[in-house]
Amino acid sequence: MKRKLSISIFAFVLLLTPLHIENVLAAEEVVKPSNELNGKVTEAIKDVTAEGKEGKVEINGMTVHIDQDYIQVDRDKKAVTLHEEKPITNQRIRLEGATIAHGIVFIPPERQNNSYPGQGHVQTFLMLTDTDGPIGPLSIEGDIDVNTSNNKTGSFTEDFANVEADWNYLEMFDEYEYEFAFTPVEKTKFYEIETNLNVEFLTDQDSVTETVGPILANKKAFEYPCRYFDPREVNVPGQCHGGDFTTQLLYADPYSDKVMFTPDTTTMSQVPPEDRVPWNNELRGEYIAEYIDRYGDPTKKDPDFAWKDYDIHHIIPREYGGSNYFNNLIPLKREFHSQNVTPWWTNY
Repeated sequence: MKRKLSISIFAFVLLLTPLHIENVLAAEEVVKPSNELNGKVTEAIKDVTAEGKEGKVEINGMTVHIDQDYIQVDRDKKAVTLHEEKPITNQRIRLEGATIAHGIVFIPPERQNNSYPGQGHVQTFLMLTDTDGPIGPLSIEGDIDVNTSNNKTGSFTEDFANVEADWNYLEMFDEYEYEFAFTPVEKTKFYEIETNLNVEFLTDQDSVTETVGPILANKKAFEYPCRYFDPREVNVPGQCHGGDFTTQLLYADPYSDKVMFTPDTTTMSQVPPEDRVPWNNELRGEYIAEYIDRYGDPTKKDPDFAWKDYDIHHIIPREYGGSNYFNNLIPLKREFHSQNVTPWWTNY
């Protein structure tokens, strides 16, 4: 089991009484979301957790990175145990513990005519989704930091809203109770989320640390696209290539397994139109011929495939100095390109 369970305990402790939470601010400012937006985010998280989903999920125009873990308390042994899933026990054995959902949500403004005229936000969240109680004396200290960088490899700095908490004991609490930090986004950034916890239950103690990321999102909080998401299907959550909770999941071409990699930096400058590499139907045809030579003809693998339905995307766009080299090109379904990838770069 990965030591990612630190966030789950951190979520759990936010429900303790007495509860002391301090928001530590740096360059970014924590704000209070509107009731409408807060309700939208809360319902999205509930919908995802109700289906037991983990990893990266796109729902209601937002990107939710979520994990769920079970905290088990054994009062007889005076111990606390962390599980990735709720243990399966004999019906006569009564569990004491709680299921915690935790993660980060990227919340772009409402899409209007394929653009995002408003401001985006990021929310880190910790939600109690199920309880088996009551749970005895528990003492937990924890902090969760959202760090950002202009570069994929760092260095990451604590210039985002952080949350610190200190708990002494637990009383009765409600399911779907949750705590969060809600922060406006101004610039394109790589994000890392780091959690540190120290847990004590009578004679038992544990300390854990987890780092999640890097995750790339633009200045409108639109995360770097990993799959086609139709904004008209707002009630249909989509899992983004499965995977775990620790890395950004990237789009992969299903016929070549070529990955639409992220840029290395968020500070590339625009290139004047006259200095950009050319692109035309002849160059498109040369790329398709080389693609077929390397990977085979997709029309022979999939009878529904047609090149006319695909754009050839420059992974680093020509607008930002991208070349026509084969490794910088990837075929994308036209809807995915126009409704997801192009808007992301428009707000880079």
